[in-house]
Amino acid sequence: MSQAEITTSLTDLIMAIEVFVLTLLLRRTPGSSIRKQTWIRFFSWLTVSCLLGFVNHGLLPEHSLSRRILWIFLYAALFRTTWMLLPLSAFHCPERISILRSGKPWLLFSIVLYLPATLIYLLTDADTLYWYLIYAAVIAVIAVTRFVLLALRRHRVGQLMATALFFAALALLVEFFKIGCFHLIWDFDENGTTHFILMISIYFLYLAAKTDAY
Repeated sequence: MSQAEITTSLTDLIMAIEVFVLTLLLRRTPGSSIRKQTWIRFFSWLTVSCLLGFVNHGLLPEHSLSRRILWIFLYAALFRTTWMLLPLSAFHCPERISILRSGKPWLLFSIVLYLPATLIYLLTDADTLYWYLIYAAVIAVIAVTRFVLLALRRHRVGQLMATALFFAALALLVEFFKIGCFHLIWDFDENGTTHFILMISIYFLYLAAKTDAY
Protein backbone atom coordinates (compact mmCIF):
# COMPACT_ATOMS: atom_id res chain seq x y z
CA MET A 1 0.00 0.00 0.00
CA SER A 2 1.41 3.41 -1.02
CA GLN A 3 1.81 6.36 1.35
CA ALA A 4 -0.84 8.24 -0.63
CA GLU A 5 -3.30 5.36 -0.13
CA ILE A 6 -2.58 5.36 3.61
CA THR A 7 -3.18 9.12 3.69
CA THR A 8 -6.47 8.65 1.82
CA SER A 9 -7.70 6.07 4.33
CA LEU A 10 -6.64 8.21 7.32
CA THR A 11 -8.39 11.29 5.98
CA ASP A 12 -11.49 9.14 5.40
CA LEU A 13 -11.33 8.14 9.06
CA ILE A 14 -10.85 11.75 10.19
CA MET A 15 -13.88 12.78 8.13
CA ALA A 16 -15.93 9.98 9.68
CA ILE A 17 -14.97 11.16 13.17
CA GLU A 18 -15.75 14.77 12.25
CA VAL A 19 -19.19 13.89 10.89
CA PHE A 20 -19.98 11.62 13.85
CA VAL A 21 -19.10 14.36 16.36
CA LEU A 22 -21.13 16.94 14.42
CA THR A 23 -24.07 14.50 14.35
CA LEU A 24 -23.92 14.20 18.14
CA LEU A 25 -23.81 17.99 18.47
CA LEU A 26 -26.78 18.31 16.12
CA ARG A 27 -28.75 15.81 18.19
CA ARG A 28 -28.21 18.02 21.24
CA THR A 29 -29.70 21.11 19.60
CA PRO A 30 -33.18 22.02 20.90
CA GLY A 31 -36.25 20.87 19.03
CA SER A 32 -37.44 17.71 17.29
CA SER A 33 -38.66 19.00 13.93
CA ILE A 34 -38.83 16.91 10.78
CA ARG A 35 -36.04 19.06 9.32
CA LYS A 36 -33.77 18.27 12.27
CA GLN A 37 -34.45 14.52 11.97
CA THR A 38 -33.76 14.65 8.22
CA TRP A 39 -30.46 16.42 8.82
CA ILE A 40 -29.50 13.80 11.39
CA ARG A 41 -30.22 11.05 8.87
CA PHE A 42 -28.14 12.92 6.29
CA PHE A 43 -25.14 13.11 8.62
CA SER A 44 -25.60 9.48 9.67
CA TRP A 45 -25.42 8.30 6.06
CA LEU A 46 -22.41 10.55 5.50
CA THR A 47 -20.68 8.93 8.48
CA VAL A 48 -21.34 5.48 7.01
CA SER A 49 -19.92 6.60 3.64
CA CYS A 50 -16.73 7.90 5.24
CA LEU A 51 -16.26 4.72 7.31
CA LEU A 52 -16.73 2.54 4.23
CA GLY A 53 -14.15 4.69 2.43
CA PHE A 54 -11.72 4.15 5.32
CA VAL A 55 -12.22 0.37 5.26
CA ASN A 56 -11.99 0.22 1.47
CA HIS A 57 -8.79 2.26 1.16
CA GLY A 58 -7.07 1.19 4.36
CA LEU A 59 -8.00 -2.37 5.27
CA LEU A 60 -8.71 -4.31 2.07
CA PRO A 61 -6.24 -5.51 -0.62
CA GLU A 62 -6.31 -3.29 -3.68
CA HIS A 63 -7.55 -5.81 -6.26
CA SER A 64 -9.50 -8.17 -4.01
CA LEU A 65 -13.08 -9.34 -4.52
CA SER A 66 -14.00 -8.04 -1.07
CA ARG A 67 -12.90 -4.55 -2.10
CA ARG A 68 -14.93 -4.71 -5.30
CA ILE A 69 -18.01 -5.77 -3.33
CA LEU A 70 -17.48 -3.03 -0.75
CA TRP A 71 -17.40 -0.45 -3.55
CA ILE A 72 -21.05 -1.36 -4.21
CA PHE A 73 -22.05 -0.48 -0.67
CA LEU A 74 -19.86 2.62 -0.69
CA TYR A 75 -21.45 4.00 -3.87
CA ALA A 76 -24.92 3.15 -2.54
CA ALA A 77 -24.19 5.00 0.72
CA LEU A 78 -22.86 8.00 -1.19
CA PHE A 79 -25.99 8.08 -3.33
CA ARG A 80 -28.27 7.79 -0.29
CA THR A 81 -26.39 10.68 1.32
CA THR A 82 -26.77 12.80 -1.83
CA TRP A 83 -30.44 11.91 -2.16
CA MET A 84 -31.08 13.34 1.33
CA LEU A 85 -30.34 16.79 -0.14
CA LEU A 86 -33.65 16.60 -2.03
CA PRO A 87 -36.01 16.58 0.95
CA LEU A 88 -33.72 19.07 2.74
CA SER A 89 -34.04 21.52 -0.14
CA ALA A 90 -37.74 20.71 -0.57
CA PHE A 91 -38.53 21.95 2.94
CA HIS A 92 -38.02 25.45 1.53
CA CYS A 93 -39.83 24.82 -1.75
CA PRO A 94 -43.21 26.28 -2.66
CA GLU A 95 -46.07 23.81 -2.92
CA ARG A 96 -45.97 23.76 -6.73
CA ILE A 97 -42.72 21.78 -6.65
CA SER A 98 -43.51 19.82 -3.51
CA ILE A 99 -42.98 16.59 -5.48
CA LEU A 100 -39.38 16.89 -4.28
CA ARG A 101 -40.65 16.11 -0.80
CA SER A 102 -41.46 12.54 -1.81
CA GLY A 103 -38.54 10.14 -2.06
CA LYS A 104 -40.38 7.15 -3.53
CA PRO A 105 -40.10 8.05 -7.27
CA TRP A 106 -36.41 8.89 -6.92
CA LEU A 107 -35.66 5.80 -4.85
CA LEU A 108 -37.49 3.48 -7.25
CA PHE A 109 -35.68 4.92 -10.26
CA SER A 110 -32.32 4.61 -8.48
CA ILE A 111 -32.96 0.89 -7.81
CA VAL A 112 -33.91 0.28 -11.46
CA LEU A 113 -30.70 2.04 -12.52
CA TYR A 114 -28.38 0.64 -9.87
CA LEU A 115 -29.22 -3.08 -9.96
CA PRO A 116 -28.17 -3.62 -13.62
CA ALA A 117 -25.03 -1.51 -13.09
CA THR A 118 -24.14 -3.59 -10.01
CA LEU A 119 -24.67 -6.87 -11.85
CA ILE A 120 -22.49 -5.80 -14.78
CA TYR A 121 -19.84 -4.54 -12.33
CA LEU A 122 -19.67 -7.90 -10.52
CA LEU A 123 -19.63 -10.04 -13.65
CA THR A 124 -17.21 -7.98 -15.75
CA ASP A 125 -14.37 -5.51 -15.35
CA ALA A 126 -16.58 -2.62 -16.47
CA ASP A 127 -16.74 0.18 -13.90
CA THR A 128 -20.48 0.66 -14.35
CA LEU A 129 -21.00 1.97 -10.81
CA TYR A 130 -20.07 5.38 -12.19
CA TRP A 131 -23.52 5.39 -13.80
CA TYR A 132 -24.94 5.63 -10.33
CA LEU A 133 -22.71 8.56 -9.47
CA ILE A 134 -23.94 10.38 -12.58
CA TYR A 135 -27.52 9.92 -11.38
CA ALA A 136 -26.52 11.13 -7.91
CA ALA A 137 -24.92 14.18 -9.54
CA VAL A 138 -28.21 15.01 -11.29
CA ILE A 139 -30.01 14.91 -7.95
CA ALA A 140 -27.30 17.08 -6.39
CA VAL A 141 -27.69 19.68 -9.16
CA ILE A 142 -31.44 19.92 -8.46
CA ALA A 143 -30.84 20.46 -4.75
CA VAL A 144 -27.89 22.81 -5.30
CA THR A 145 -29.96 24.97 -7.65
CA ARG A 146 -32.63 25.33 -4.98
CA PHE A 147 -30.13 26.25 -2.26
CA VAL A 148 -28.38 28.79 -4.52
CA LEU A 149 -31.74 30.44 -5.25
CA LEU A 150 -32.37 30.61 -1.50
CA ALA A 151 -28.91 32.15 -1.00
CA LEU A 152 -29.68 34.84 -3.58
CA ARG A 153 -32.72 35.74 -1.49
CA ARG A 154 -30.44 36.17 1.54
CA HIS A 155 -31.86 33.04 3.15
CA ARG A 156 -29.40 32.03 5.90
CA VAL A 157 -29.67 28.27 5.39
CA GLY A 158 -29.35 28.75 1.63
CA GLN A 159 -26.21 30.87 2.10
CA LEU A 160 -24.56 28.27 4.35
CA MET A 161 -25.53 25.42 2.02
CA ALA A 162 -24.28 27.32 -1.03
CA THR A 163 -20.93 27.81 0.75
CA ALA A 164 -20.74 24.14 1.71
CA LEU A 165 -21.60 23.04 -1.82
CA PHE A 166 -19.00 25.45 -3.25
CA PHE A 167 -16.28 23.63 -1.31
CA ALA A 168 -17.77 20.28 -2.32
CA ALA A 169 -17.63 21.34 -5.99
CA LEU A 170 -14.02 22.49 -5.50
CA ALA A 171 -13.20 19.06 -4.05
CA LEU A 172 -14.78 17.37 -7.09
CA LEU A 173 -12.65 19.49 -9.43
CA VAL A 174 -9.49 18.50 -7.53
CA GLU A 175 -10.52 14.85 -7.79
CA PHE A 176 -11.52 15.03 -11.46
CA PHE A 177 -8.41 16.84 -12.68
CA LYS A 178 -6.13 14.94 -10.26
CA ILE A 179 -4.48 18.07 -8.86
CA GLY A 180 -3.38 18.92 -5.34
CA CYS A 181 -0.63 16.32 -4.89
CA PHE A 182 1.94 17.35 -2.28
CA HIS A 183 4.07 16.04 0.60
CA LEU A 184 3.25 16.90 4.22
CA ILE A 185 4.63 14.24 6.59
CA TRP A 186 3.09 11.74 4.14
CA ASP A 187 2.43 11.86 0.43
CA PHE A 188 -0.93 13.33 -0.50
CA ASP A 189 -2.59 12.58 -3.83
CA GLU A 190 -5.81 14.12 -5.17
CA ASN A 191 -7.91 11.89 -2.87
CA GLY A 192 -6.30 13.12 0.34
CA THR A 193 -6.50 16.75 -0.81
CA THR A 194 -10.15 16.26 -1.77
CA HIS A 195 -10.90 14.94 1.72
CA PHE A 196 -9.33 18.00 3.36
CA ILE A 197 -11.53 20.31 1.29
CA LEU A 198 -14.59 18.18 2.06
CA MET A 199 -13.90 18.57 5.79
CA ILE A 200 -14.44 22.31 5.35
CA SER A 201 -17.61 21.63 3.35
CA ILE A 202 -18.92 19.31 6.07
CA TYR A 203 -18.52 22.00 8.73
CA PHE A 204 -20.61 24.45 6.71
CA LEU A 205 -23.20 21.68 6.23
CA TYR A 206 -23.34 21.37 10.02
CA LEU A 207 -23.84 25.14 10.41
CA ALA A 208 -26.69 24.96 7.89
CA ALA A 209 -28.22 21.99 9.69
CA LYS A 210 -27.96 23.72 13.06
CA THR A 211 -29.66 26.82 11.66
CA ASP A 212 -32.34 24.80 9.86
CA ALA A 213 -33.10 22.49 12.79
CA TYR A 214 -35.24 24.98 14.71
